[in-house]
Amino acid sequence: MILFRKFRIQSMKVMLVTMFLILMSCGSLFERQIPLSERWIVGVLPASNKSGNLLANQYSETLQNALIDELHTTQRFRLIERAKISAMLSEMKLQQLGVIETSQATELGKLLGVEAVLVTDIQAFKNEKVNSLKIGSVVKIQKEIAQASIHSRLIHVQTGEILGTGDADGNLESGNSINSPAGGSEGGSSQNLVTSLLNQSAKVISQKMTKNVIPKK
Repeated sequence: MILFRKFRIQSMKVMLVTMFLILMSCGSLFERQIPLSERWIVGVLPASNKSGNLLANQYSETLQNALIDELHTTQRFRLIERAKISAMLSEMKLQQLGVIETSQATELGKLLGVEAVLVTDIQAFKNEKVNSLKIGSVVKIQKEIAQASIHSRLIHVQTGEILGTGDADGNLESGNSINSPAGGSEGGSSQNLVTSLLNQSAKVISQKMTKNVIPKK
């Protein structure tokens, strides 16, 4: 009888611990479900290239799209379509500048009818291929490097207040053994490596933004 009671007590303890873990898990899920009325309406602007490397200009919209996708998955924001932003940029003749200043961003946000704009700066950028080894005149081992330092801030369009920030510093490398005459050029796409890096950076930024963004009242 005593053994049976001990078994029941142990079983109840296991059940309570299990229920606690389940409730904690559910709690974290519920925490992410913020009502639409409590989510900031955001326009994600194309990234400004402040790196001094002109190659970064061609990845401005790539990063913009990645940030839109990642912020959408957090279920913390209401985002408007990139096409609407592009049309307004074109109308304001800002699309070809490569850099959007804060005052221009908030003015654009007002015209778009959003509550906040996400302003992103590519502060450092590098994408290059380095010949790390040559054997005779036939085999070349080539390494590609992609590096980027990115900073984003969520700005209230009416007050100019910074509602949240996020940054990412990352690099990716790919090594290819290429059977080609010395001086030849083959291998993977540079664009694919940079896109992968920017996608990872957007994920990091959105996670940080979600944690420190000021709640909508």
